[in-house]
Amino acid sequence: MILFGVLLALGSAGIYVLPVLLEPAPAGAIPDYFEQRVQARLQGKVLWFLAGSFLTVTWLSIRGWLPGSRGRGR
Repeated sequence: MILFGVLLALGSAGIYVLPVLLEPAPAGAIPDYFEQRVQARLQGKVLWFLAGSFLTVTWLSIRGWLPGSRGRGR
């Protein structure tokens, strides 16, 4: 469950910053322009992504939709 939670958090955060990565850098931009833009976009949101991902994984596990989460009697 922890692995699924971390992977879901990384995937959702990656999708969240994708518009920043797809925009072209302005002329004369500093070398770490995209690094700073991504950090600014994710500032204060990383814990929310982790919490939401772990809640989602927990819910999927309770429903039995994750591999290895189904009970023996089902």
